[in-house]
Amino acid sequence: MKILITGAAGFIGAHTVNYLSKKDNLTLILTDNRALTYKTKHDFHQFDLSNKDKLSSFLTDTKPDLVIHYASLVDPRYIEDNPLKAYLINVGITMNLINACIKNNVHNFIYPSSSAVYGNNDSQFISEDESMSPFNVYSKTKEICETMLKNVSSSNGNFNYVILRMFRVVGSYKELANTEDQNFLNPIRIAIMTATGINKDFTINGKDYDTEDGTVERDYIHIDDVMEMQYASIKYLMENNESNVFNCATGVSTSLLGIVKSISRVSGVDININYGPSRENEYIRQVADISKAKKYLDWHPKITSIDVMCESIYEIERNTC
Repeated sequence: MKILITGAAGFIGAHTVNYLSKKDNLTLILTDNRALTYKTKHDFHQFDLSNKDKLSSFLTDTKPDLVIHYASLVDPRYIEDNPLKAYLINVGITMNLINACIKNNVHNFIYPSSSAVYGNNDSQFISEDESMSPFNVYSKTKEICETMLKNVSSSNGNFNYVILRMFRVVGSYKELANTEDQNFLNPIRIAIMTATGINKDFTINGKDYDTEDGTVERDYIHIDDVMEMQYASIKYLMENNESNVFNCATGVSTSLLGIVKSISRVSGVDININYGPSRENEYIRQVADISKAKKYLDWHPKITSIDVMCESIYEIERNTC
């Protein structure tokens, strides 16, 4: 089976290449507008997916069976400052790619979306059938692309998708630790950078939220579990020929203060915390209901303890920050 991976130079894209390279009977085709920072045996094509004609010809030549689409802007702060560019890339390129798939009879599409599409949801555990209420540009681009996939699939019965609404992805393979966007680091990595002396202190914006310890709560999922779920999604698409949406998460809530305390325990360093003002439009609590993924994908996360997660990440990343 041939799989096209867009955004192969990015953090999750690079891990996808690494993971799928170890599976039998898969031919990977990689694209990105940036050069790769890792070695690969697979064909890599560096070009801009906004070029509609080149993209369509590329799919005609390569004939993938399935597309995994990671090419997008992901830094919410940059996106808020550059909304037009965000819509042109995140929405425009996705539209070009879907159109090229339809023209070239590529029937299977995996789209990594985000928990951000839910907005500030009051549910204790957010299920996939909850309404979408995005409130920043990044999450709005994700919502538009999800809607586009659903509409196109409805009008083209043989075009199927799996949407993975990713919660907070953390961790990395040792050889790919530095593929993470340095302008958009996850809190565990920032806590490690503080524990190792790169940063002076760890800033927590807001300590009076309606949560157990007053700091925001997230659902953290290790990259290993993301890769396993994504592979299960590939098998689901190829075996069932039907579309679906799944939360990609652990279903476990961890506060930002809890992250700092966990890294302090793992590293043996007392991390200094600086409390700043609450951020506007902050997600206060986001924790997923993952029962649907368990049922349809026969998948469950293997790493659910935040201490286990932080310990494994610390061992890999303390020398790569």
